Amino acid sequence: MADSPELLRGIEVSSAFTLGNINLVMQARAVFCGIVLYAVGIILSHREGRSIPKPVKSMSMPVTARLEGAGVEEQQQLEALHGVLTLFLMTQSRVTNVPLFTLFEIQWHILASMDLSATEISLTSIILQYSSFFAFGGSNSIASIDLSNAYNGVSGYNAGVVAILTFCSNWAGPLWWTTAALLLLGRRQQGQSKNLRQSQLLFTNLNARGSCSGVVTLE
Repeated sequence: MADSPELLRGIEVSSAFTLGNINLVMQARAVFCGIVLYAVGIILSHREGRSIPKPVKSMSMPVTARLEGAGVEEQQQLEALHGVLTLFLMTQSRVTNVPLFTLFEIQWHILASMDLSATEISLTSIILQYSSFFAFGGSNSIASIDLSNAYNGVSGYNAGVVAILTFCSNWAGPLWWTTAALLLLGRRQQGQSKNLRQSQLLFTNLNARGSCSGVVTLE
C-alpha cells in the first residue's frame, strides 16, 4: 500500500488504515522477522521429524530405500525454504511485479513434470534468469537500478544491508530461478548422485559466467 497506493483506488481498505500509525520501518522489520521465524520453524520441524525414532519395521527396509526417503524429506524441506525465499523476494519487488512470481511457479511445475536432463535444466534456467531480469524492468544500463526497496526496514545508513537489499530487489527474478533450478536438479538425485554433482558444477559454471557477463555489460 505504501509502495503503490494508486493501485488501491476504488477498493475498500479501511482495515488497512489501522497500520497507519505504525512506522514503515517497523512494519518492514516485522515482516522480515516473520519470514525469518517461518524459515527457522521449517528447519526445526524438519530436524525434529528426523530425530523421531522410526518404527522397527522401517529398519528392515533396504539401505537404499531409507536413503531415498531421507532424500525426499530434504527435498521437501528445500522446496519449503524456496517458498520462504519467494515471500522475501516479493517484499523486495514492486507491487506490479509480484504477479510474475505466480507465472514463475507455473513454469517451474511444468518444467518439473518434464523429463529434462541436467544440461537442459541448466540451460533453461540461464535463459529464464535473463528473461526474468528484463521482465522485472531491468536493463543493461546501470541507471536502471531500482533503489525503491533498498531501504526496507533500514532506519539509518548501513551500506552492507542496503547493498544486499538492492541486489535482491533488482535481481529477484534471477535469484528465484537460480534456486528453482537447484530444486529441479535435486529431484534428479535419486540414483544419479554422480551425474547430479556434474550437473551442479555445470550449472554453477554457467551461472557464474552469466553473472560476470551481466556485470561487464552494466559497466
